Amino acid sequence: MSENNSDEKYLLLRELLNETLLRDIIIFIILYLFVLAQSWENLFLLLFPIITFAYSVFFRIINTNKWRTTSNSTLITILE
Repeated sequence: MSENNSDEKYLLLRELLNETLLRDIIIFIILYLFVLAQSWENLFLLLFPIITFAYSVFFRIINTNKWRTTSNSTLITILE
């Protein structure tokens, strides 16, 4: 996605909507249908696909947005 670099401050929706989002949605639906088919009554088991999908979206946003964390072609680092 680095070829779509611009000086815009925020991440555009079209930068997020791609084949990886479609893959994540399909995986989410399959996992959620699997969980529902098991007739599990435990709430944590029902939340598993939602948590998995949220992690996937979160790290995709970080990966897409990581080029914005650079300043003058050097990474911003935390001094220990």
